[in-house]
Amino acid sequence: MSIKAFPLRPFATMSIRTKLIVSAVITIGLALTVAFTVFLSSRSMEEAATTDRFAVRVIQDVSDLNSLSYAYLLLKDKRPKVQWQLKHASLGKVLSERIVGSGEEKELLARLRSNHEQIKRLFDVVSARVEESRTADRNHSSSYDELNEGVTAQLMARAEMMSNDASLLGRESGRHRDTVRRISSILVLASTLILIVSAALTAFFLAKSIGGSIRGLEKGTQRIAAGDLAYRVALTGNDEISRLSAAFNEMTAKLAASHDRLEEEVAEQKRAQEAIRRQAELIELSHEAIFVRDLDSRIIFWNRGAEETYGWTKAEALGNITQALLKAQFPVPFDEHMASLMAKDRWEGELVHTRKDGARITVLSRHALQRDETGRPAAILEINVDITERKEAQESLQRAYGELEMRVEERTKDLAAANRSLAEGTRQLEETNRELESFSYSVSHDLRAPLRAIDGFSKMLEKDLEGSLEGETRRKFETIQRNAQQMGQLIDDLLAFSRLGRAPLEMRPVDMGKLVHGVVDEQKSINPGRDLRITVDSVPAAWGDSTLLRQAFVNLISNAIKFTRSRETAVIEVGGRSDGEEHVYYVKDNGVGFDMTYADKLFGVFQRLHTTREFEGTGVGLAIVQRIVHRHGGRVWAEGHIGEGATLYFSLPERRQHEEQPEQPG
Repeated sequence: MSIKAFPLRPFATMSIRTKLIVSAVITIGLALTVAFTVFLSSRSMEEAATTDRFAVRVIQDVSDLNSLSYAYLLLKDKRPKVQWQLKHASLGKVLSERIVGSGEEKELLARLRSNHEQIKRLFDVVSARVEESRTADRNHSSSYDELNEGVTAQLMARAEMMSNDASLLGRESGRHRDTVRRISSILVLASTLILIVSAALTAFFLAKSIGGSIRGLEKGTQRIAAGDLAYRVALTGNDEISRLSAAFNEMTAKLAASHDRLEEEVAEQKRAQEAIRRQAELIELSHEAIFVRDLDSRIIFWNRGAEETYGWTKAEALGNITQALLKAQFPVPFDEHMASLMAKDRWEGELVHTRKDGARITVLSRHALQRDETGRPAAILEINVDITERKEAQESLQRAYGELEMRVEERTKDLAAANRSLAEGTRQLEETNRELESFSYSVSHDLRAPLRAIDGFSKMLEKDLEGSLEGETRRKFETIQRNAQQMGQLIDDLLAFSRLGRAPLEMRPVDMGKLVHGVVDEQKSINPGRDLRITVDSVPAAWGDSTLLRQAFVNLISNAIKFTRSRETAVIEVGGRSDGEEHVYYVKDNGVGFDMTYADKLFGVFQRLHTTREFEGTGVGLAIVQRIVHRHGGRVWAEGHIGEGATLYFSLPERRQHEEQPEQPG
């Protein structure tokens, strides 16, 4: 029968819209049939694959339980026991969550769950006997071993049964998968052939009825497919093809706009991916130890900072259990820590980890829980910073603080005792000062009386014997009188020196220039026969006791006048300067000078560098100057050379220095 004779006239009279609808219905029906068949096949295949993975997981976990059982029996250590219990709990969770369809698979799963419970009871028996064997004596240890061997054999037999049931479950799943694959292949092949034949017939009749209008659309499609989104199909009429062409043109315009938006989105996505890549590089290069572990605590990411902190390379660390690798010491049991992390999604605290070289380090650890799109926990991010040195420093500081507190307490006790001693010493000093004043008065009175008697009687004898005294006898009388007067002066100087240490200072501003000029005028008046050339340069004002400072200048200037006696003209210079912290004053002369080797003796009591025959004096004048200056918080010193004169200096602190420190003792 020819094609023309084929009874398709109703099809030929249909509109293009109707023809397309009929063709589409047929095609969609066949396509849905094929898709449904493929869906059923894929679902069955996925279920079979899931069953295979389940069986492999069970076999692996049972093998791990056997290994941990042997380890526990050999080592009798708690760690294999805890690991066995965790692995058994994990396997129980897998068995409880598994759902199977066929009756045989349900029976195998039921046996697996039963054997799983039996293994738990047998292991508990073994564990209890191991604990008893630790405390039993050697006479009973062999009996415990024999009992353990029997229970262990039952434990291994149950484990072997679980492995066999898991293998049977896998094989049953494989057989089911093969059957589904064969049936699905047949159905898909048949549906595909029908779909091809139907599509060929539909295409033939549509091509014949529609004709060249479709070729215009085909050409437009090719142009657009080549990337020419500006091309538009020519409209030749007002039929369905024309309306389709118009819709096609509109679709092309929208496609062009979508293409532009898509290019922008792709560019944005590339920029985002580049940013993510840079962030990943930063994480990889971070000095902080950053790693990621899955919910089974297996490490799945390990950055360079972790390598530097712990010593393991990325290849060595990936796939390891963190607890086994780092031996972390948590402040709470690990299960409680994980429960808290699951509830709060975050955790922060200090942990003790073990490095590859065995060293224990303290880290500041931050844990963050990552969840998938459905909100289920997926992985755990850990960021750890080594704070071992900081902890050691804190502990050292704490120990030092404790020692310091003890020392402070001891020093406080010592200070209290010292204060008591000081109070007692002050009392004794006051009593001594009173005794010293009484003694000074007594010495002054008791010594002055005989000295006056010696001086007076010697003068009376000299007057009575004035006509009969010979030269040597007269000289002896003069020596007696001179020594008595010198002894009196010495007593006066000693009393003055003693009073300097007890009298309170009357501190006030002192015009040192006016004070020095007054002393110079006084010294010139009491030395009328001397050629004194005394110059006074700039002398800064001071803060002190004007009476005592005047006495210091009197002693220094009179000292300069005395030691320039051998000079025809005594050249004496008095001056001073200020450096911001203290005032320095000096008295310079052109006298006999001194050897700097003995400079430290100048300001000592009774320390003299010349004899009394050369220069009179008691050796107390410069000591008085030193005591006056020291009581003002200053210092004294001297410079000179034999035959070239001398310069005596003293310094006084600024007023603010006086206010910051107490009065210096005499």
